[in-house]
Amino acid sequence: MRVVVSYEAGQDGFWISRALQAGGIECYVINPASIPVERHKRRAKTDRLDVIKLVINLRAWLRGERDRMHVVHMPSPQDEASRHLMRDRGQLQKEVLQHRDRMRKLLATFGCWDEVDHRHFAGRLARDEVKCHDGAPLPSEMRERLLRECERLALAQQQLAALEKTRQASLPAPARQRRDDLARLKGIGEVGASRLALELFWREFSNRRQVGACHPQGHAPSR
Repeated sequence: MRVVVSYEAGQDGFWISRALQAGGIECYVINPASIPVERHKRRAKTDRLDVIKLVINLRAWLRGERDRMHVVHMPSPQDEASRHLMRDRGQLQKEVLQHRDRMRKLLATFGCWDEVDHRHFAGRLARDEVKCHDGAPLPSEMRERLLRECERLALAQQQLAALEKTRQASLPAPARQRRDDLARLKGIGEVGASRLALELFWREFSNRRQVGACHPQGHAPSR
């Protein structure tokens, strides 16, 4: 008996599909946005109706109606894990900016415009040298909160620096070759090439539409 299973791509990733396929069960991971909906009708939304719609579209897809849904290409465990190199880098960069922006806004409430990304700011803050607009010292509660932000900022910067030192060496050999090839193109830098190699070009494409449909996180290549 042929058993076919499908589920929508989400937080569970691909481990369910791998486990089922290892047990001899066909499994397809579906892009939820690819399932057609009737826009002019009021649509109820329940788990039962969603499952019925998935089954109907899966049966149609198996009959050859490829426009009924889009099956996500499943990466290998190594490719899936490698993508987190650039994602972690982007998240750490975001955290650094968030900490600095939060500190600037906190200081602005006291009329203080000290440059928070200066390497001596944390030391000046610890020595109580950062003043309000009238020259008075910052309230102790605000000073303590800013010191905690400085500690979080320092940790994010330390982790980002450590990741930058090991990032290139951590790239799998196939991704490293793809990165080097992409970096030779005008307008694509080393970071953008690494992101494309890890997020996009671990799979094969049949046409340009497939490339556009899975562009990594909706971002243009960065330098």
